[in-house]
Amino acid sequence: MPKKIIKVKNPGNLPTVSYETFKKMEPNAIKDAKNRDIGTLKRAIVEQGFIFPVLIWKDHDYIIDGAGRHMALGMLEYEGYEIPDIIYIPIEAKSKKEAKVFALQFMSKFGKETLESMGGFLSDLKDMDLGFVALEGWDLDLLSQVEIKSDDGEIDMDDLDKGKGSTKFTHVCPKCQFNF
Repeated sequence: MPKKIIKVKNPGNLPTVSYETFKKMEPNAIKDAKNRDIGTLKRAIVEQGFIFPVLIWKDHDYIIDGAGRHMALGMLEYEGYEIPDIIYIPIEAKSKKEAKVFALQFMSKFGKETLESMGGFLSDLKDMDLGFVALEGWDLDLLSQVEIKSDDGEIDMDDLDKGKGSTKFTHVCPKCQFNF
């Protein structure tokens, strides 16, 4: 039986680190390991490849961003996958404390998704499989089926709250393509 190999995409010719070295690195512990959706992350890596570089404190063995991928790759290796060299971006920090601050800044959200913004963003992705995307508080499969209309043609969430517009959920049967 042929060996299963994880694809690593490196379009920008980023530096790489061997998986043997990477798996010995210390991942940040910002997110609780017990509350991670590693199954979905593993699926994304298997289906699409390893496409996003991890952030590593330059010349140190500390993963600023990539702890979930660190865990997922370990599980995939256990399941028999061969893991090639990992792409990364070296981050300069004066200390581990500063590297941790960078980790917090990297995971910060400086904006908020709304029904309007997510609906608009997803509007042309209705035919895409989004099952490997995990965004807390959002059901992307359901949201991609929502059509938002306002009485004046403009999408305005305040109008919807005041009863001036409407939302319509459409579902397409995967077998017969019937809309309901």
